[in-house]
Amino acid sequence: MIYIDMKITKRKLIKLIEGVLRRDVEGLEVPRYVFHGSPYEFDDFELRDHYHLDRPGVFAADNIEQALCSLQPWNDDQFEQGVVGEDPLYFFEKEPGLFKEVYEGKEGWLYVLDGRTFGHEPQLMRTEVVSYVVPEIVKVYYIEDSLAVLRASDLLMFPYEKRKQFERYIEGNF
Repeated sequence: MIYIDMKITKRKLIKLIEGVLRRDVEGLEVPRYVFHGSPYEFDDFELRDHYHLDRPGVFAADNIEQALCSLQPWNDDQFEQGVVGEDPLYFFEKEPGLFKEVYEGKEGWLYVLDGRTFGHEPQLMRTEVVSYVVPEIVKVYYIEDSLAVLRASDLLMFPYEKRKQFERYIEGNF
């Protein structure tokens, strides 16, 4: 049964990521639950082709912030995303106003998936995981305002106006 919550709070986000870690066959840690953000509501996942993979799969994230970034479609011309060391995921806006344009007031769905079929692939970001079988949906959260949830998360958001701070952050860590 899928539970749909009308709003998601910081407290609920924290509860979501408290899943127990397990080890996959390659010894990489994969959470018991993984997350998938989408601007679309659906009942089941489909295996899909992706240019990074040689066979169809379902993408998710072992990092909830990664999934929250996918509540709305975006591309590399709009944002830069990554992880530095053990810091939280960063998300840099490449033009003024894109956070608001892409996310503000727009609904999305956060899917919590059983992580047992997911694993890491070397060509993906370390926060991304993939399953080559259709995963079980454990829970679905309806998100009324994608930007509000991004701001409530631990995501390191760098608006365009703070690009100098972002550049110092990146330079100081590489």
